[in-house]
Amino acid sequence: MKFRSFFKPSSIIKSGLIAIVVMGLLNTESFGQNETLVKDNPFLMGQWSGSGAFLDTNIRDKVGDVSIIVDIFQDGQVSVKFDDYDMKDIRLVETKYGFEIRGGIEPFSKSGVEFKKDKLIILLVFPKTDRETVTRSDANFHLKSNYFFDFTMRVGGVILNKL
Repeated sequence: MKFRSFFKPSSIIKSGLIAIVVMGLLNTESFGQNETLVKDNPFLMGQWSGSGAFLDTNIRDKVGDVSIIVDIFQDGQVSVKFDDYDMKDIRLVETKYGFEIRGGIEPFSKSGVEFKKDKLIILLVFPKTDRETVTRSDANFHLKSNYFFDFTMRVGGVILNKL
């Protein structure tokens, strides 16, 4: 009897909500960690810029290229310009492949295409060794409506060069 009750729709919904809350708590980091990450990885400092495109060819044909400029300062401040949009509440996180920059953005719109996405994630990919000489990142960007599971996120690629 107890086994069957676990699979009731209400139990599944409760379990799902608990999982989402736990994931959110585990994913929460303080914005003050930007400074520590930059001090530990000084090669990040400087301006990184490039022009990218959405992977979906229908969107790419309508929107064209997008420009991305990332400025990372010694004190951990990060500013990002995604086309004409400024990113806000920016957080820098170290990952296995490199670093993730995430923050809020006004819902992106270009060439009459409205995305209704107010989160931007830029994935900076770096080699595991000799990072201090890196001047280029094969990066990805994700326009999302949340930081978890957004099945309608818009993904693009960009090569960022350090100026």
